[in-house]
Amino acid sequence: MEGKEQTFETAETDHGPESSLPGDLEEDSSSEGSADGYDELNDLDCFGIEAIDRACMLLYPDQPNPIQAEAVMKYWLGGPHPLDYISMYSNDGDENLGVPPHWHYITYGFTDLHGDDRVHSYTGRGMPSGFGFELTFRLKKVEGEQTAPMWPTSLLNKLAAYVFHTGNVLHVGDHIPWHQPLDGMGKSRIQHMLVAEEPQLLDLDTPYGMAQFRQIVGVTDEEVKSAQRWKGAGILELLAKDLMVGPYFITDLARDQSIFDRNPSLVQLVDEGIERDGSNLGHVTALCAWFNMNEEALTEAGKGKTGCGICTQVGGGEAENQVFQGKREKVGSGDKKGGGDSAPSSLPRTDIPKNKDSIKQPTSGIEQPDSTLKADANGEQEDPTPGESTLVTPDEEQPVFVNIDAIHLLFDSEAAELLPLIVKGRLGKGRFFIFHNAEGQAIHFVPPELASQENIVVSPEEPMKCSGQYLQLFCSNALMDEIMEEFGYLQNADKTKTGTKDIKLKELPITIKVLQKGGPLNPQQF
Repeated sequence: MEGKEQTFETAETDHGPESSLPGDLEEDSSSEGSADGYDELNDLDCFGIEAIDRACMLLYPDQPNPIQAEAVMKYWLGGPHPLDYISMYSNDGDENLGVPPHWHYITYGFTDLHGDDRVHSYTGRGMPSGFGFELTFRLKKVEGEQTAPMWPTSLLNKLAAYVFHTGNVLHVGDHIPWHQPLDGMGKSRIQHMLVAEEPQLLDLDTPYGMAQFRQIVGVTDEEVKSAQRWKGAGILELLAKDLMVGPYFITDLARDQSIFDRNPSLVQLVDEGIERDGSNLGHVTALCAWFNMNEEALTEAGKGKTGCGICTQVGGGEAENQVFQGKREKVGSGDKKGGGDSAPSSLPRTDIPKNKDSIKQPTSGIEQPDSTLKADANGEQEDPTPGESTLVTPDEEQPVFVNIDAIHLLFDSEAAELLPLIVKGRLGKGRFFIFHNAEGQAIHFVPPELASQENIVVSPEEPMKCSGQYLQLFCSNALMDEIMEEFGYLQNADKTKTGTKDIKLKELPITIKVLQKGGPLNPQQF
């Protein structure tokens, strides 16, 4: 991780000259001015980097030249870090709101900074700029601290690498299972993240497109699991009312209590929410794989032509592997408007880009609620949850599905732990659920209520079908009961000590193998 950080340096703000603008667009020099001149909202009507600069200047007029972390070699020149810059501001907090002094980190690079297609395709006004958002992060100051710590810049670049690699957009309400202290060291209980709405920075509507600011907030294991079981937006609301986090969603690595430790009555509130609403978690990327055990398919598997796949880490370096350390969980996403009761609008994409020249076009979610990024944290049922993921077909042509006689499913213990949640909070309430892995496979669980909907090809008569790496499974009530019975033990088990376990289901010819956390997964394990 240290080696990677050496390719990012700090300096006072100086972005250098802008590149030529697309088409006949020209920068309006009249919009430039000193720190005292940013009192008009139309000052935000500027391009790329300058638009973010001016949004920051409205909030921090006394800090015209913040310290910035800058990629030594830009991503569009072959560098490893997707973000061009990360600005770091000192925020005094708000004593009236209980907001402590903190460092405010703001990214440059998820959106189109240059308008010349060097990283993101140019879209223009009224359309999302790049991925349509920039990330922020607020870290509580340690007493006597004079300079902003650098580790959040590494964290934000790792999140950017995930987004650029997969095309999964981070929405408000999404949750990001991280499984290690956010600073990469120590024993902090803050080991996961939720995506919240940035509380102070204004959204942007510029000639390069529209963009929102979304904030990462560090959370505990109990808090991220509650977001998975229920919805990210609900947990964010509880966090905003807690004095240790507050309405500005401050991350404090020294926070040693979850909101449930501080207020045990919140456990019942979340349980009631799950019973009432179900779960908004509709998609997750995890350590999982599926294998078609048809004799003909196995022959093709040897040639690498079927849906068989082995999950690998995203990214090639040690730091990148640490980011998703054997989990590959999507940042949680939520249901779309009404999405909780309907199937995805189209089939999941299965291709994954391998370099900057094939950056994924934006889709929703790291871990996605119904829609899943998250529908969970995204909100929830009435409004389109920001975390919903938009699924797309791999090809324009209609995919061809074939029946499967027998399948094997592989999950590591953390992925398998979600199975009872899926049944209780999703399938049991007539909602779909999809597992994804890093190789582009998808396992789509379909409840009886959705069997007649568009894009659903399975039925009680033909319960298992696949097309390429995409698998659909029809989940009858009897199958749901069996999954609950077989996998309920994982809810309370120590996943780090859980050994491998083979389970042959009775309702369908499905064999499920649960492995220790982190895999590895391959068909020879059956």
